[in-house]
Amino acid sequence: MSSKALRESQRVAHELWKELETTKERLARTVEEKKRLERRLERAGRVLQESLKLLEIETATKRQLAANLRNEAPELARAQATNRQLATALLALAARCDAA
Repeated sequence: MSSKALRESQRVAHELWKELETTKERLARTVEEKKRLERRLERAGRVLQESLKLLEIETATKRQLAANLRNEAPELARAQATNRQLATALLALAARCDAA
């Protein structure tokens, strides 16, 4: 092999080596980015699960409040009717007192 061919071969080998090193560095960065994204995805999954639990609790609470309101509505209507009757009776009593 001539010295010119040897130098050309060394130059090409050096370029290929640099390209290999660059590719290894990019691969290492890609692997680190993948790990970072996996950790973020795991955190997001945990946050999503916690949000879902809170949403389930909120939904159950609202259902219970709605049931309580349905159960208390008749009692509230009776109390309002009683209050109206008492107000009418008080007005009648006041009218009697004024007349006396």
